[in-house]
Amino acid sequence: PQYYDYFSTRSFTYGKRRMGNHNRLLGRVNGVDGIKTGYTRASGFNLVTSAVSGKRRIVAVVLGGRTGASRNAQMTALVKQYLPKATTRQGGQLIAKSRTATITVASAAPSAKATTLPKTNIPLPKAKPDNVQTAYAATPTPKAPVPLVDPVRTASVPDVKGWVIQVASLPTRDEAVAFIEKTQRNAGGLLKRTEGFTSTFEKDGTTYYRARFAGFSGKSAAWNTCAALKRQKIGCYATQQ
Repeated sequence: PQYYDYFSTRSFTYGKRRMGNHNRLLGRVNGVDGIKTGYTRASGFNLVTSAVSGKRRIVAVVLGGRTGASRNAQMTALVKQYLPKATTRQGGQLIAKSRTATITVASAAPSAKATTLPKTNIPLPKAKPDNVQTAYAATPTPKAPVPLVDPVRTASVPDVKGWVIQVASLPTRDEAVAFIEKTQRNAGGLLKRTEGFTSTFEKDGTTYYRARFAGFSGKSAAWNTCAALKRQKIGCYATQQ
């Protein structure tokens, strides 16, 4: 908390260089006093902003902006709309004290007394009536499993070589596969002769999944395809696998 004022610093000088704050709303939108901007190719332009007016304070979040300007415009609208509506009540205890929750066991009186059926030596009928279906059957002989057809290659495929296009890095394989399929749908035929696949890498002890496309004849084909994708607002870059 003692360093929070740093977020509202609009610029500072280090050596001979003047460094500006990336939060362009500082000094332009009343009440804004920080917090953090961010951009990645996969998520777009993002901004977390705090704004204060008297006893009112809000924290607003904008994710996935297509440009920095559109992100800033959306944040400006949020601050102007919701800061005047924010409560003036003081917050409660920030960290709750640890306590053991009281466990309540549900119970209900039985609606009727259970009846014990008498033992019987009557043999079961051998014939099966027409209106009775078999409740069990002998377990069939197991067959060799049929491999499922995966539209997207599994991670770390060793036979993918040459130039590829990467469109995202995501925390789970399911997200990477979904992103590959979405990109194929939105590419307008640019990727119809390619093959989507995922590959893994680790950063700070966390595994991430690259969403990539293979099947290019060389560097020029990969670069030209990536340039065409960018014209359709699909972020990418070409690299050698």
